[in-house]
Amino acid sequence: MEELDRTLWALRRAMALVDYRATVARLMLGADDRRFVSPASEELAMEVSRFRGISDEVVAATGRAAQAWGMRPAERSLTTLADRAPSRWKEPLDEHIDALSGDIERLHAQLADQNALLTIGQRQIQRTVDLLLGGEETAEYRPTEEFSPGRARFVDHLA
Repeated sequence: MEELDRTLWALRRAMALVDYRATVARLMLGADDRRFVSPASEELAMEVSRFRGISDEVVAATGRAAQAWGMRPAERSLTTLADRAPSRWKEPLDEHIDALSGDIERLHAQLADQNALLTIGQRQIQRTVDLLLGGEETAEYRPTEEFSPGRARFVDHLA
């Protein structure tokens, strides 16, 4: 049980870091500082990956604890383990479950909002790049004709 408790604390810490990285990425998007959007998103992806690894460790530790208590494989969930835990472990497990459930719900909403902002940010960046370098935004397409260049690109004026 000590191993499970340590792993759950590591998971809660990892979730806090995902929350932090998601907040940083959202602030970069909101500040429209495009230089830092990609690095912030990459850091968030690394924390999410780390979180997933620790989640796997929690599943394994939960299974070992449940097996030690003689629970069948179908019963090996953290909630079931907390329900059947000796009084010494019931409260700490319930606290972990409550904290993780609240964090997951809040983080899910935040990441959904961030995903929408990232999509908008990516479209804005693509439009800016197209205006500078040429692309779909600076060209005309007529289904009956060949692709024809549109306005002069900004970079053409630099030469």
